Amino acid sequence: MRPDQRVAERFRLTELLGRGGMAEAWKAHDESTGDWVVIKTPKDDLFRPDQSDLDEEMSARSAEERRECLGRFTREAGLLGQLRHPGIPQVLKSGVHHGRPYLAMQFVEGETLQQFLASHRPLPLGAAAAIATAISEALGAAHALPVVHRDLTPTNVLVATDGTLVLIDFGIAMPLRSGATRYTLPGAAVGSRGYMAPEQILEEDPTPQTDLYALGCLLYQLLSGQTPFVDRPDATLFAQHLRDAPRSLSSFGIPVPDQLDDLVLQLLAKKPHERPHSVADVLAAFAPHLPRPGTPAPRPTLTPDPTAPFRLGKSTRTPAPELSARSGTRGRTATTLTRREIEAELAVVGTATEPDDASTCARLRILLETGTRSLGRPHVLVARVELRYADSLKLLGECGPASEHYGIVMQDVAALTHRSTEATYLHVCARLGQGECHAAMGDLDDGLTAWKEVADTQVAPEHMRQVDERRRDLGLQLIELEIDDHAVRSFPFGNER
Repeated sequence: MRPDQRVAERFRLTELLGRGGMAEAWKAHDESTGDWVVIKTPKDDLFRPDQSDLDEEMSARSAEERRECLGRFTREAGLLGQLRHPGIPQVLKSGVHHGRPYLAMQFVEGETLQQFLASHRPLPLGAAAAIATAISEALGAAHALPVVHRDLTPTNVLVATDGTLVLIDFGIAMPLRSGATRYTLPGAAVGSRGYMAPEQILEEDPTPQTDLYALGCLLYQLLSGQTPFVDRPDATLFAQHLRDAPRSLSSFGIPVPDQLDDLVLQLLAKKPHERPHSVADVLAAFAPHLPRPGTPAPRPTLTPDPTAPFRLGKSTRTPAPELSARSGTRGRTATTLTRREIEAELAVVGTATEPDDASTCARLRILLETGTRSLGRPHVLVARVELRYADSLKLLGECGPASEHYGIVMQDVAALTHRSTEATYLHVCARLGQGECHAAMGDLDDGLTAWKEVADTQVAPEHMRQVDERRRDLGLQLIELEIDDHAVRSFPFGNER
């Protein structure tokens, strides 16, 4: 990556915004819209073309870090694609550029909350309430998906010039579903030292309460001007987070309402079950202290002013949704459906799948469950629904689960008594989809194997175009990931076979 380089023939890089542990962010100009965007991509040292100087152990470690990074990028693109909230950046495009994955996201003009707090101390209670509410609402949207951010810090919150707050960097966010990949090397706890919950330090499974602990650290800083713990000669930060009780805000002589003082200490409880149930408790506690429409601007003046969206009555905020699981479905949810009804529903939702359409994915999941209950397995129509569901998971960046469902399609097709032309088509599509998922997760060998496996499979003329498109997509993905194979590179990607 370098200034003036074009990514995806659309985004022209202008300046490096910063580098983190595994990624770097560039400001870029979207030549198709005229807007400014952020391009996020792994750091150079994770994708060095020549690593011959590394010994065997370091080389293996480097390859593992690369696979972890690829998995994180794929997941981050999928998660952000599902999160529609003004306090969370929108993904505009994701892909691979010169062998490296990237995300193109909306650019937020402003500064980090860390920078903001360094310039504004002490912070008026109304401003603290506005910031706490905006962050909690964005965090609630993530928890409703459900996803745990795992790295809530002032450096991962932006204060825009208009006063809105945006929660960024979902690079280590983790879905709360069974079997979700951790993408964390053994012995490497994820998070930021001053804001990590005890269970993160101990490398235990995260929950929404893990984020609530970090929120407690952040609120403590908002209200007191300092973090709950600082390094001491006799105790590290990790040791204090694991065993020490933080001082109450009132002990600093800070005029903080008792309810907020108690809430912050509850958020910082060592055990997850001792913390509040959800961000709804935080929103309720800060609500009485929020600026109202017509409230005067804070004194001294805040620039940017996080109270502005509340005071001026022009807020585009979306209240945090209920934190129960959202199905996002509409239409029939009957116990059983006829074959014709399943086909009709599939025609409606199966063709509407987009990378950011989580509701379509949820509807397909319900249809799959209903279809299985109605028609049993193996059944070619159920396999067709399963394929569409796997496709939607893949588009949402959930490559691990998508690969599993592609595998189920192939198993069901193999178990059919009569191998129809549609069954053959479903098998080929599922194998290609599985290859795409494995390649995205770093297993290029299986991606190449899938591309070659289906080369000689005969499909019916009415299915040939779709198979060609899927095979082209996988082939282009392998080329972008710099697979060195003559057969793939010589494939006529621009023509129908």
